[in-house]
Amino acid sequence: MEPNVNLKSISLFSKPANTVKPVDKVSLVDLYKLIISDKYKEPTEELRELENPNLKRDYKGKNFDYFTGSGIFPYRADDALKYHSGYIVIDLDNLEEDLREVMAKLISDGHLYVLLMFVSPSGKGLKVIYGIDLSQGGHRKWFTAIRNYLRENYELEADPSGINVSRTCFLAYDPECYACKEIRENI
Repeated sequence: MEPNVNLKSISLFSKPANTVKPVDKVSLVDLYKLIISDKYKEPTEELRELENPNLKRDYKGKNFDYFTGSGIFPYRADDALKYHSGYIVIDLDNLEEDLREVMAKLISDGHLYVLLMFVSPSGKGLKVIYGIDLSQGGHRKWFTAIRNYLRENYELEADPSGINVSRTCFLAYDPECYACKEIRENI
């Protein structure tokens, strides 16, 4: 698939997780810089030390900013989409395999082009941002196609909530975050 690296803006929301109005518009270049910076290092490390799932969920919701990867929203709701970015975020949770090994497989895939990929706040999953061609189908169609492709070719299960265009994604610290060539060239 041809890459869609338009570097359009997406909505950024400030913690806590119940914030519904964005604080800024950012590009994938901006996201990449945030993820590799130390901004989320301490909360990411603290989250990964917690054992209790309820404490982890509460801590994440209070300590991590997040974004809507699929576009700009004046407030967080599917029917509030101002414009679609041409990106889709696939959330791969609870991976049993080595995360960097899974990253390498997805990066080298010849059918889907990874724009940005980082280890989730929990340290047990991946957040993968793909470019999609909306002239070939809407957000839900793309989500279903990518989910099925990842299941059939890699036995990876995407979080089903990604079908919602307003689905949010928490930022995390990942100094080894993958960014495609087009993003790295714009830093």
